[in-house]
Amino acid sequence: MSDSEEQKQKWLRMMHLQTPVRFSETVQSALDSVADPEDPFNKPDFCVLSYINHLFPTEPRHIGQVMADVQRQINQVDQEISEILERQSVAQLDSEALLQQTKQAMRELFAQIMDIKRQTDMSETTVKEITRDIRQLDLAKKNLTASITTLNHLHMLVSGLESLESFDEKFSRHFQPVAGYSERA
Repeated sequence: MSDSEEQKQKWLRMMHLQTPVRFSETVQSALDSVADPEDPFNKPDFCVLSYINHLFPTEPRHIGQVMADVQRQINQVDQEISEILERQSVAQLDSEALLQQTKQAMRELFAQIMDIKRQTDMSETTVKEITRDIRQLDLAKKNLTASITTLNHLHMLVSGLESLESFDEKFSRHFQPVAGYSERA
């Protein structure tokens, strides 16, 4: 092996151009999920040296064709990037509009909750007033019942007194002549 050949091999080993790049399974699965599996760069056994030898087999006249192919691929990737950026921009505008709508809906919901709370407070006040009025009416009913009972007892007493007075008058008339006999005796 000549010095230049030996130097070339040493350089290739140093640059790891003859050895395929190996990634962990996690990294490889992540790369596989976003990359085109048909793209030679994404194959697990990709070798830079083999790829370059494939592009430039023997003659420099193919360089123009290879450059055109590479430029076409670059343009295609640029186009894809532009489309992705445009979609992200539209998605961002949509998400901002959705965020504004959500904020507005939250403000409306908060206003409705505050209105319900106000109505609840008003209802609670009304219930307290009604309860106070019911207590007053209940006390008035108890007082009225006690008054009626007292009047009824008073009426019974007055009736009893009138009956006693009536009996006294009757007995006085019947027993007055007898009372005179008992005094004489």
